[in-house]
Amino acid sequence: MYRVKEIEKNNKRLWLRLAIPVVATLALFMYATLFVHLPSIRNSLLEQKRDAIRDVSQIALSVIKKCYQDELKGLLSRKEAQKKAKDLVRSIRYGSDKKDYFWINDMQYKTIVHPYRPDHEGRDMSNLVDANGKYFIREFVKIIKEHGAGYGEYMWQWKDDPNLIVPKLSYVSGFKPWGWLVGTGVYYQDIDAEVSLLIKEQLKITLIILFIVFLLVSFSVWQSRQASLQLRKSKENLYVTLNSIGDAIIATDIKSKITMMNPVAAKLTGWEEEEALGKSIDEIFHLSNGDAINIVESSIEDSSNKQEEFIHHGNDILISRNNEQCHISSRSAPIKKRSGKIAGTVIVFNDITKQYELEDQLRQSQKMEAIGQLAGGISHDFNNMLAGIIGGAVILSEKIGENYNLTRHVDMIIEAAERASMLTSKLCDFSRKGKILSSPVDIHTSIKDTCIMLEHSVNRSIRIVTELNAKNSIVIGDHVQIQNIVLNLCLNARDAISGKGEIKISTETVELDSFFCQNSSFNVKPDSYVEISVSDNGSGIESKNLKKIFEPFFTTKNVGEGTGLGLSAVYGSVKDHNGDIHTYSELGKGSVFKIFLPLSKETIRIEKNKTEIKKGTGCVLVVDDEPIVQKMVEDMLHLLGYKTLVASNGKEGVEVYKKHGDKIDLVFLDMIMPEMNGHDVFYALMEINSDVKVLLASGFSFDTSISKIIKDGASDFIKKPFHYIELGKAIADILDKKTDKIDI
Repeated sequence: MYRVKEIEKNNKRLWLRLAIPVVATLALFMYATLFVHLPSIRNSLLEQKRDAIRDVSQIALSVIKKCYQDELKGLLSRKEAQKKAKDLVRSIRYGSDKKDYFWINDMQYKTIVHPYRPDHEGRDMSNLVDANGKYFIREFVKIIKEHGAGYGEYMWQWKDDPNLIVPKLSYVSGFKPWGWLVGTGVYYQDIDAEVSLLIKEQLKITLIILFIVFLLVSFSVWQSRQASLQLRKSKENLYVTLNSIGDAIIATDIKSKITMMNPVAAKLTGWEEEEALGKSIDEIFHLSNGDAINIVESSIEDSSNKQEEFIHHGNDILISRNNEQCHISSRSAPIKKRSGKIAGTVIVFNDITKQYELEDQLRQSQKMEAIGQLAGGISHDFNNMLAGIIGGAVILSEKIGENYNLTRHVDMIIEAAERASMLTSKLCDFSRKGKILSSPVDIHTSIKDTCIMLEHSVNRSIRIVTELNAKNSIVIGDHVQIQNIVLNLCLNARDAISGKGEIKISTETVELDSFFCQNSSFNVKPDSYVEISVSDNGSGIESKNLKKIFEPFFTTKNVGEGTGLGLSAVYGSVKDHNGDIHTYSELGKGSVFKIFLPLSKETIRIEKNKTEIKKGTGCVLVVDDEPIVQKMVEDMLHLLGYKTLVASNGKEGVEVYKKHGDKIDLVFLDMIMPEMNGHDVFYALMEINSDVKVLLASGFSFDTSISKIIKDGASDFIKKPFHYIELGKAIADILDKKTDKIDI
């Protein structure tokens, strides 16, 4: 028994004797092998770090691209978008000690962002050299210009320690839209530290070689756990990043099955990520045209040509799980492994419903503007004809005197022409060729005057209620236009009520903020406004007609019951007053029209009596290309006691004034003429005689060109058609030098 134990003991000693040199030999072999392969280990680690800093640079670029997308959408100005991008990039840290960072320069060598060297920001770095005398900033700019991205080596401070200068490898990539280059890097000192750490680990293994199997297994388990933790951490970082992005993101595998989606995508689609995982893309990302599968397939098919670039798929309608719809803009890109093999597709999409609505409002506004220009042109020509009709009838009435049988027919002509003039006035209002908006108007007075007229127009079974609560009710505008706004809205409300009902007119003083103004289709600015609300409990307006109600000649009434110009005139008048109009309506529940007009602190002026006939003497040059108007004005002037000279166009008018200017007391000048219009004629007359007296005339009530001419010295303005009493007063006031300048 002792012998056996001794043999066993000897065998153990033998094993130890044999093991020690074997272990020592193995340890030396491993140690030697380690140092032989040390350069290749370092190169391999360096290659990994090169790939890592190239990949991590995409974090900063994705942040910058997101801010750039906000600029393209009009959500931010370029300055705001760039500031947001700079602040985000400046705050990003990564690496094991969370001290690695990104920096940004522009293509003119100026530093834009440097988290650890803010003293460099805003400075020209073209002459900056490192410890080896290298102009590394120039080299980076050259890399971007020639290759778009690449690596560069230089000497730089150790992270946040400016006194320690060490070698560094950086990866720079360009962002062309803003002319930026974004850089990040890795310190060779970090790489060497990792190599040293690897050597120490290997030395530890050689020292405990007797437990080599255990250590290898343990090390393998440890590595697996570390990889799992790192993978989990990477996934967590990815989810945090994706969750903070405003875009909706869905990722799929090669078979179009969903592998990931962020909260924005979950909100828009109506599917939680846990429910969506593993489902087909067309089941979750449900488009009106059914192109979800095609998006994935086209992204994969085009990847070989476009190399990870996003493919834009335009705009579409996304139908959510609960059948809600929103307009989206989508783009996609293939997901590639490091080997280049395609693993799936990522789809990025945005909710552009608000943008779509604003664009629709813009198109509607442009259509209304085009119709307005057409209406304005028609009304101008029609007003010229009406001017001849009314003028001729007035002169005829004056000449035939008291003959009742004749004057009653003349009065019928005048009345019919004036009613036609009111129709063209509505067209002018819609085309925004409105009256001179320079007088303070009390909204409450206009509403009260309108209510008096409505007493004769509205059935007694319909009650009219007023609640005039606005503390300030003075606006700069035209009393008649404002009356017409309220009158047209009330008459529309009357027609929508069958039997008993109520029309309510109310006012409030409100403040319109920048958000309201930015989302308005009218040109309104943040300020104090008076809100005029006209509501009824009538039949309401169908949703399909709400966008059309302000279009000229649009009406749902029977033939002969309406012109379709009432609400178009309201639209034009509101725009003329720099206001806004909003409409709310439900079938069977009535409608509410809210008008917003900018308030004024001016007081009300009392207008002078205009019924007095003012005759005079002197010579008037009539410049008008319409023969009817020309003859009518000439006859009116003779009736008022003036001599006349006549010119059939602008050039002829200038020539007549050159010859007879010393005899001419005033020029009656039409604004709309071929070849040489009233604007050009006025300035030509001013060159001949800077004190020339000019009475402007137009079928349009007023526009910006007339406003400028009056500022530059024109005496007054008269709208066609006009009564000879108006013409006489205007000329007399000018010649008597009593004309008050028109407030612009």
